[in-house]
Amino acid sequence: MDEQQLLGRLLLGHYERVSRGLAADAEPTAPPTAPTAPTAPTAPTAPTAPTAPTMTGYRVSAVIGTFDLRTFVTGALGFAAAVPEPARDPWYRSFTRAVFFAGNPDSVARRFPCDHVTDGIAWLGPAPDDPKSALSRGLKLLRAPAPCTSLPGKLTITVPGPSGSPIAENMDATESRHRLDIAVGGVTVAEYLVHVHHVLCEAVLRRTLRPGDELTIAHVDRLTVDESLAAATHLRISDDPHQTGNRRLYARLTSDVSTHLRETADD
Repeated sequence: MDEQQLLGRLLLGHYERVSRGLAADAEPTAPPTAPTAPTAPTAPTAPTAPTAPTMTGYRVSAVIGTFDLRTFVTGALGFAAAVPEPARDPWYRSFTRAVFFAGNPDSVARRFPCDHVTDGIAWLGPAPDDPKSALSRGLKLLRAPAPCTSLPGKLTITVPGPSGSPIAENMDATESRHRLDIAVGGVTVAEYLVHVHHVLCEAVLRRTLRPGDELTIAHVDRLTVDESLAAATHLRISDDPHQTGNRRLYARLTSDVSTHLRETADD
């Protein structure tokens, strides 16, 4: 299977998992079924075109005044951990969609009910998408077309809990170790924000990343695409805007603990 076929297969599995929602991530309790008799091998086929999730339309708005990687990462993790239960599944089924605006977070927080505010960034939502909202009409989208050239090689943080809460008050701390490898070659700052925010928030919603865990972020030029990706706990695969018709692997999250949450291509 070539690189594009494998990425398409993994992406299709991811879309199907999102369509099932967060409830499908519960630890399996039923005993495994007896294996069936092997069938004759069939010729490989191209992956089916991914189907959109069944529930869409929720998004998060993030207003960025200044960018600091540690603040952005810990803020995104803390925000995702504090998302109210009724909004978690709709946002997950909307691919943890986030829209980034350029603006003054403090000024926005005085005018709108922000859900999470850090030094330089304010988050609002998740809420049903409304492109005509006062926030959308009053702020400009964050373009940030410059390439990612000044990011540290590695950054290690402790996953925070919900804002204003002790680290394990609302979620069980596991103190596991995780590594998030991110491809930055040819990636703009705006693209980087989207990819990293997506994989971090999805991992929190699926309870892969929990308060107290250690997370190391590593930046590389490109990520290797091979069958070992099936062992990752989360992947970020998206269209490559610089190569029409191609997909690219932008992020790979791996964990040091055994888990049923894997990016297998046939789950």
